[in-house]
Amino acid sequence: MEAQAIEAGALRRSDELKTALLRSVSHDLRTPLTSIIAAGTALDSPNVTPEERHELSEAVVGEGQRLSHLVETCSTSRGWNRAMPSRGGSRWT
Repeated sequence: MEAQAIEAGALRRSDELKTALLRSVSHDLRTPLTSIIAAGTALDSPNVTPEERHELSEAVVGEGQRLSHLVETCSTSRGWNRAMPSRGGSRWT
């Protein structure tokens, strides 16, 4: 009975940590995505000067590279691999 309570507590803490990690990663990914969407939308405006269009283009590329780096960092880190669902089902590994 005591072992089950300890295991339940450990599982609860593990789930809390996974949730916190996923929220943090989600926020870090949304920031460059928001910038890319905003700059891409502005590029379509007829009022954008060539200089502004160049700056917006640079912003899209820069934020895309930032997003790529974040994804690469997360996907190669040991913590990310432990936090993601296993391929065989929906259980966490």
